[in-house]
Amino acid sequence: MKLIDTAVYFILAVALLLAWLNATERKCANKQIQSKVEMHQLIHAIELYKTDTGHDPTKLIDLSVNPPVPGWLGPYISEKELVDPWGHAYRYVPILQSGQIILYHLGADGEVGGDGALRDGFLLHSPEGTHEYIEPSVMR
Repeated sequence: MKLIDTAVYFILAVALLLAWLNATERKCANKQIQSKVEMHQLIHAIELYKTDTGHDPTKLIDLSVNPPVPGWLGPYISEKELVDPWGHAYRYVPILQSGQIILYHLGADGEVGGDGALRDGFLLHSPEGTHEYIEPSVMR
C-alpha cells in the first residue's frame, strides 16, 4: 500500500510541475505579445509628437516630460508606458537619414540575444507609416 501512495504522490508532483511549466511558458508568450502592442502604442505617441513639433523626439522620455520644444502638446504617453513588460526601458533609435524608427526591447534578462522570455523584439517604423516586426536574428 505504501508503494502505491508514493506512486500517486509522484504522479501528482509531475502533473503539477508540468502545469506550472505550461503556465510559465504561456506567461512568457503573453509578455512578448504585450511588448508588441506597447511598441505600437509608442509609435503612435511618436507620430503625435512629430505632428505637433515637426520632428521626432530625441529620446522616449520626451513623449512624457515636456522638453523645451516649441509645439509640444503632450504628454503623449505616460512614463510607465516607456517600460517593457519585464521592467526594462524600451530602446529607441531614430534613423535621421531615412526617417525610420527602430523600437526594441531586450526580453526578460535585459541583455542582447536569447530565446523564449529572453527573446529580444524589434519594431521598424517607416516614414510612410508602416510597421514591421523584425525577427531578432535579422538585427544581429
